[in-house]
Amino acid sequence: MLVPTIEQYREQIQGYSPQRQGGKSPITILENLPIETPLITVITVVFNAEASLEETLQSVFTQNYPYLEYIVIDGGSTDKTLEIIEQYDSKLSHWRSEADLGLYDAMNKGIALSHGHLICLLNAGDRHEPHTLEMLSKAWQSTSKPSIFVGHCQTLKKNSSEGYIEFVRPQQLPSKMLPHASVFVSRGIYEQWGLFDLKFRIASDFDFLCRCYSNQVSFELIDNVLTTVEPRGVSGNYYANELESTQIRLRYRLISPLKSLRLGFYSLITITIHYVLEFLGLWQWVEERKYASSR
Repeated sequence: MLVPTIEQYREQIQGYSPQRQGGKSPITILENLPIETPLITVITVVFNAEASLEETLQSVFTQNYPYLEYIVIDGGSTDKTLEIIEQYDSKLSHWRSEADLGLYDAMNKGIALSHGHLICLLNAGDRHEPHTLEMLSKAWQSTSKPSIFVGHCQTLKKNSSEGYIEFVRPQQLPSKMLPHASVFVSRGIYEQWGLFDLKFRIASDFDFLCRCYSNQVSFELIDNVLTTVEPRGVSGNYYANELESTQIRLRYRLISPLKSLRLGFYSLITITIHYVLEFLGLWQWVEERKYASSR
C-alpha cells in the first residue's frame, strides 16, 4: 500500500511556481520558540468561499497563541476569495493559489509546506473556538509521544448562529468518523504514516485515521469544544462516503468481508432513511437528538 509522503509532495511543490502566492516566513517564530513549546500550524483549504473565509481567518488570528504558522491553500478561486486572502498577507505565513486535484491534494500541499509540531486542518467556513490552540499546546506538552488529539465539535444549524455539539470519543473509530475539524495531528505521525491517499475522493481523512488506528497510534481526548463547523448536507455524497468507508475498513482488516456485506445492506437502509428525513426537513432534528444523547 503506497500513500503520498511529505517528501514527495515537497519535491513536487519545489519543482514549479504557483499561479499566485504570498505570506511571511515563520523562521522568526521558529528561532524564538521556547523549549518544549509547540509551533502549531493551521491549514485552511479554500475554493470560492468569499462569504465564509474571513470568519475562519479571524477565528485563528484571535487565538492569542503566539507560536502560530497559518497556511492557506486556494484551489484557483474565481470569486473574491483571493482579495480576502491578500488583505491578510502580512499575517499569513504562506498562501498560494493554483488548480489542484481536489480537497485532499490541497491538504497534502499544506502539510508539506508546514513547519509545525502540530497540524490542524480548518476548512473555510469552520472556526476554532477561543483558546483552542492554547488547550492544544498544553495537551501536546503533557504527552510524551506523537499523538492525534481530538476534541468535541459544534455543528451550526442551517441559517442560524446556534448549533448542537457532537461529543467525541477516540474509541468511536473505526465504526464512526471523528469530526475532521476537531482532529489535530502531531507532525511525526504524518512523517511516519504518510499523507492523504488521493485514491479516496470523499473519505481520505477517514482512511488516514484508520491507518493510524490500525498501527496503534495514540489518540488523546481534549474534553472541550474546540471547533464550530457549518452544516453540511448528507444527500450529495452520503452513498459514496459509505462505500469508500467500507472499502477503507476492509483495507485495514477492521471488518471481515462477511461483515462488510451486512454493513452494505445496513447502509442501503440507512441511506434511504437519510434521504426521506432530509426531504421532510427532519434530518437536522435527528442529528441534534443523537449528539445530545451521546454525552
